[in-house]
Amino acid sequence: MSNGSKMNALSQRMAGNEQPREMGESIVEGGGTLRRVQSERVTAVAVQVPRDKRGIRESVIEECSFDPEGLLYSWTARNKDGSRGEIGGPSIKMAMILARE
Repeated sequence: MSNGSKMNALSQRMAGNEQPREMGESIVEGGGTLRRVQSERVTAVAVQVPRDKRGIRESVIEECSFDPEGLLYSWTARNKDGSRGEIGGPSIKMAMILARE
């Protein structure tokens, strides 16, 4: 929108001849954020939505319950003092579930 057309729209709004609102204006006024990407051929508006951390956690737990085998790894290793200890942690399978969700 050029400066002239912005001034024209503003003067019409002030006179009471308000034009129909664009979709992006109502999103911003509602407290949302948006990013507009425009080129010669395609115009896209992406609305950024905050993450639902509780929903993500529930999805991870649900997916882990389908096939719990292989989500953790462990093996016995010898410590420097000669005793044996357990080494373990989340597996690649668990990392892939977390990344997907």
